[in-house]
Amino acid sequence: MLLLSGVLRMSKIPDVHREFPKYRIPLDKVGIQGVEAKITICSNECREYDVSLNIYVDLPSNKRGIHLSRLTSCLKDCLENCKFNSLKNFLELLAKKIMDVYGDVKRVEIDLETKDYIDYMEPFEIKYVIYRERGNPVKWDELSIKLIGLTACPCAQRVYSYFENTLLQNTPTHTQRTILEVKIKSKEIDIDPLKLANSLYESFSSPIKTVLKRIDEYKLIKNALSKPLFAEDVVRESLAIIYKHSNLLDNDSMIIVKVYSMDSIHPFNVYSEARYTLNDLRKFFE
Repeated sequence: MLLLSGVLRMSKIPDVHREFPKYRIPLDKVGIQGVEAKITICSNECREYDVSLNIYVDLPSNKRGIHLSRLTSCLKDCLENCKFNSLKNFLELLAKKIMDVYGDVKRVEIDLETKDYIDYMEPFEIKYVIYRERGNPVKWDELSIKLIGLTACPCAQRVYSYFENTLLQNTPTHTQRTILEVKIKSKEIDIDPLKLANSLYESFSSPIKTVLKRIDEYKLIKNALSKPLFAEDVVRESLAIIYKHSNLLDNDSMIIVKVYSMDSIHPFNVYSEARYTLNDLRKFFE
């Protein structure tokens, strides 16, 4: 260790990252994955989120590697000295800080994954991805939401009612636990994930609940039987719900909806998907 009057000579420490690489080829995306942190978001109320982050920058051709400690230091500084009113606001401030610290970086990408809860015990998954490019005012963001609900098969119910001559709303059918994944890619996303998730639960025959007493089970099944849906129906219902939030999106937004239905009477599952730009989607509702 090199010492000067008992003080570490920092300027002499080798900086291998700044060396020229063997092949001077720029890299699109390098960084760190799986960084965990706790974030406090304060808007109308304060909520805490345990998040997992992937943080990437581009690497110019004259640098052998990036300084990973700068990325984590930017995150630490942002968490300690900034206040956030949304998850997106946190990501934007972090991206700006990284751009300021890395003077030769052209692009920053940050991925965030977390969970939020409805009524304290009903979780849904959130994923945010933001892309920022130095000198380019165009921003691209991605918001993904994943939640689980219940669907009741309308076909089996209708057929059973036909043969047994029962009232449709009192007719049994098989049910599925159904996974809904929604992704929105947009130049501007101002949608509150919690509000959107609350709305998307309406696309199921019924939400599922962690705590159900016997009377609650009865009510949940009764509600599901009164609103039987295919996986295909859930996709369309979700698109209609997202369209109601379209004033918070730009016209070029890409909306992707995927549904995975865990079938209960077949040894396979059912899948349905649709993807539309907001402009393309609008013609179905106007």
